[in-house]
Amino acid sequence: MLLGLIVTATADDADAALKRYEILKQNSAKLKPSSTAAEVLATLGEPEERRFAGWVDIDTKLWRYLDYTDDSHHFWFQVTLDPKKGCSISEAKTLRSLVAKLPKQVVNGTIIDVFPIGFGARPVTGFCCSVRFDDGGVKYASASNLTRVTGRPERGGRIRIEFYGSPPNLIFERAGTPCLESVRFTPADGK
Repeated sequence: MLLGLIVTATADDADAALKRYEILKQNSAKLKPSSTAAEVLATLGEPEERRFAGWVDIDTKLWRYLDYTDDSHHFWFQVTLDPKKGCSISEAKTLRSLVAKLPKQVVNGTIIDVFPIGFGARPVTGFCCSVRFDDGGVKYASASNLTRVTGRPERGGRIRIEFYGSPPNLIFERAGTPCLESVRFTPADGK
């Protein structure tokens, strides 16, 4: 199940997230694979969220320090503390101003099925559907931000997606959000 979250963000929010990302990245250079949880806390401070790698892997800690996405920016920063592999950093920075310079791609297809998006208590908007694309491939397509989406998905309807770059999937959430140019849904009856 895919999860997306729409947040009304301002330029100040994006600027603050970028500043936090840059500080985290700079400070994390002091960390090594042998760094302990106490050293991570002393270097980066308290994370926004602490969780485990999964139900069967409660020994590996995932500490999220930043997860910000709006229509034009995505900043992600996480520390993994694995008892076998040690401390590692995962980070991402995606800016629409940069991805919009990549080649624009256009794909068209017919919607096979539409699925609810999200779960739990977090408010979620967006769409998720399986699509048979005109090139014959079948993939999932989803987006959590609807500012560039026209219409609504329905079985048998058509979808046209324009995006920048060549992502390995058509999931326009988190880092993929700034890559989406537009999605247009046409009902099955064509109206």
